[in-house]
Amino acid sequence: MIPMPEIELIKSPWENVLLDLVEQNEESLRITSPFIKSKPVEKIISAKGNDVSIECITSFKLMNFYRKSSDLKALNTILDSGGIIRNHQPLHSKIYVFDETQAIVTSGNLTYGGLNTNYEYGVLIRDNDNVSNVIHDFYDIFNGSMTGEITSENIENAEKIIQATPREKGVKFKPLQYEEDESDILDVGLSPIVENLTGWKLEIFNCLESIENRTFGLNEAYEFEDVLSGKHPDNRNIKDKIRQQLQYLRDLGLIEFKERGVYRKLWK
Repeated sequence: MIPMPEIELIKSPWENVLLDLVEQNEESLRITSPFIKSKPVEKIISAKGNDVSIECITSFKLMNFYRKSSDLKALNTILDSGGIIRNHQPLHSKIYVFDETQAIVTSGNLTYGGLNTNYEYGVLIRDNDNVSNVIHDFYDIFNGSMTGEITSENIENAEKIIQATPREKGVKFKPLQYEEDESDILDVGLSPIVENLTGWKLEIFNCLESIENRTFGLNEAYEFEDVLSGKHPDNRNIKDKIRQQLQYLRDLGLIEFKERGVYRKLWK
């Protein structure tokens, strides 16, 4: 029997390669993909065995769903199958790990285009050391402090905001030079957001909206401690509550964690 090569090139279209490897899986499937669409997810769920677990990392930003680069339905399908999804907003890697034995590192997202029509390129790795390294790096992100958990509640609330948001009218050309990429900013006004937030989430959102700069520090959020204490005199842990709500707004796709103590608003 001819041994399989330790590294094999993977070129588009490669959907069948992916599904064949999923069918061979016995225990686990790990995926990182910034953009995820429903049809490929449905095919993976259909191809995998009932005992195969799914762990997935994606970039949960409202603009990704508003522009239909990603599907909230796809994430719900993963959760409904018993999978776990993490939100790491700076994610750009596309990795697919099959059990502990094989891994694909590629340019292709888990979308129809990424698997079929775009020209994507990657490698299938079979040697144990490199696969182990990929798995190690996967869990560094999966369990990292900059990574949050995506729940059905996050998806439901994001869907409400998207449904309340008017569709973009025409094409808006950006200037040739600007300080920061704003392609992931939801530029549709405040109404669709504030109408679908309540309680502490809405209060913290309104506080952040009053901060002039798009990028802000945790210390700036803490400046609202006195105002919030006046509204909630029985709460003795206002700073903890602020941090908790910042995490929630991140996992709703409304803010991005840039680094420890530094955040970026994803609306205007």
